[in-house]
Amino acid sequence: MSAWLNRLNLPLLTRLCAISLLARWSFLWLVQPHIHAVEDFNIAQHLAHGDGFAYGGFENDWHLTALKAPAYPLFLAVFVVLFGESAKLVVALVQHAVFAFLPIFFLRTGKALEMEPLGKLAALLFLVHPSYLYYPTVIEATNLFVPLALLWLEGLIGVVKSAWSARRLAAFGLLSGTLVLTQPTALVPIAVSLALMLRLRIKSLMLVFALMLLPIAIWTARNWLVFEKIIPTKSPFYMNLYVGLLPDNNGLNQFEFIDSEKIQQLNSLHKKLGDVAMEAYYKSAFLEAVQAKPMLYAQKTIWQAVLYWLFPPRYFEQMSLQFLLVRVLPVVVLNVLFMWGMIRLWKLNRHFAISLALTLCYFTAVYALTHIANIRFKLDIEWLELYACAAVLQPRNQPIP
Repeated sequence: MSAWLNRLNLPLLTRLCAISLLARWSFLWLVQPHIHAVEDFNIAQHLAHGDGFAYGGFENDWHLTALKAPAYPLFLAVFVVLFGESAKLVVALVQHAVFAFLPIFFLRTGKALEMEPLGKLAALLFLVHPSYLYYPTVIEATNLFVPLALLWLEGLIGVVKSAWSARRLAAFGLLSGTLVLTQPTALVPIAVSLALMLRLRIKSLMLVFALMLLPIAIWTARNWLVFEKIIPTKSPFYMNLYVGLLPDNNGLNQFEFIDSEKIQQLNSLHKKLGDVAMEAYYKSAFLEAVQAKPMLYAQKTIWQAVLYWLFPPRYFEQMSLQFLLVRVLPVVVLNVLFMWGMIRLWKLNRHFAISLALTLCYFTAVYALTHIANIRFKLDIEWLELYACAAVLQPRNQPIP
């Protein structure tokens, strides 16, 4: 394996990525799977129709919204404008094209970290990861967040290791802001990483933070003008906490926090009010439920942390063969390799292992405290696990610095 790994260079990996792209597009052409789209695409359609950042039907029952962070809907709106009714298919084709060549970023990141063998193996693991092979068929923000996150990671390494020009630092700052406006949960690890990694370059840090805050400030100003509320990323905060209290989203009836009458009442209000106005009702319902049953909420949080590393409860009773192959089996294999790989990473490169572990723990905590209803929540950061898994597969004569 060591000799073959040494021969794996950028041209060869690029050819493997091209084969992956051919397989992905052939799948779309032959199988013609349903291209699932929800809120982001609906908002994109309203943007394309000139309604602004809005959500709902296309007669008189839509409303201006901050339900979603703006980056992905804006990305989708371009395709809706250009391709109309064919936009979903074109988006899926483009997303598969992007994901097919993402292994190149693993290789480049490995080189930048002076861990090229690890980067090569992580690239190959991503290339054959079943969930990432299929998920670009879905129109969800993960398909923009993962490529941007890989690009951001490479940029962070470049900023830290070399003296970048002001122009490149500004571009990295804008990328950081765009990443936050794609997946707001990323704000904390991005801010912490920048503060720690750039602490010796105050001027560079200030420039990056200023340009990162620029798109966020523009979006916040829009939300203030529309709703007269400070919303830096998206409105659903207490909504996500409330949704995690519902039995359908945590998988166990024993976690009963809110009676059915209260749930129906909130569902009725949700149909009448916008997402921003509903936050006050969700806040009241959540705080009341948790104050009444704090220990039950603690148990639910631990349970959801476990489920985050498995799969959402809604798949408990609809375990198809496709889901077993695309999601369940990869999760089991990855979890085993990851635990083994983290032990080896800890021995070989403690700083890298700590950074990886803290990032994964942070995302796990966020979704454990809120809800884990969607697979994409884990796919946002599951690619990071591949570095630890690669440590298991790396030949012993290929040391990690």
